Amino acid sequence: MHDKSVIRAILGFHAFTGCDTTSAFLRRGKMKPLKIMKAKPQFLLAFEALGVNDAVGANLLYDLEQFVCFMYGKPTYSDVNKLRFDMVRQRFQTGSRNVLTNSDGIDFSLLSPCRSTLQMHIKHLPPAEEHGWKMTLDRDLNYNWCARDIVPQDLVDILSSYQPEDDEDDVCDSFSNKFDSDSENSDNETSDSEEEN
Repeated sequence: MHDKSVIRAILGFHAFTGCDTTSAFLRRGKMKPLKIMKAKPQFLLAFEALGVNDAVGANLLYDLEQFVCFMYGKPTYSDVNKLRFDMVRQRFQTGSRNVLTNSDGIDFSLLSPCRSTLQMHIKHLPPAEEHGWKMTLDRDLNYNWCARDIVPQDLVDILSSYQPEDDEDDVCDSFSNKFDSDSENSDNETSDSEEEN
């Protein structure tokens, strides 16, 4: 028989580590995270709270962030942003000419999530609306991938009000007219030279 605390925590744990409606942590699986959760009472309590509470408080966020650090093999870390930074720094030496290219390459999906992404992941777990999901007018749920605007509104306003000086059709027409006139001049020169011969 399983420990009652594991039974109470399993719902939150299952949703957090990936299920039908939430994304999973790539190549982390369920067994290693389950062993980590069972070994640390603070994680059992965190997942128990995640499975029953609508609200996700600061302490719960902290515990889940620390759990992610454990999942990525860094139990001394409690900050996923620092973990992610150090993982990239270890992979790419700053002495190389181009730190973003490496002959071995790197799969950024294998890095831990950043805090902003992790917070959105956590918000998808309790009841859907106002927790990382958007309800459409047709009552469909859509996943909210980002907490902020992907493109700043000021840039959207600038781009939407931008009118190029030359309309694309005008540019195409003027090019076409120039091509036609060049072609006619070339034809005239060819026929003139043929008449001379």
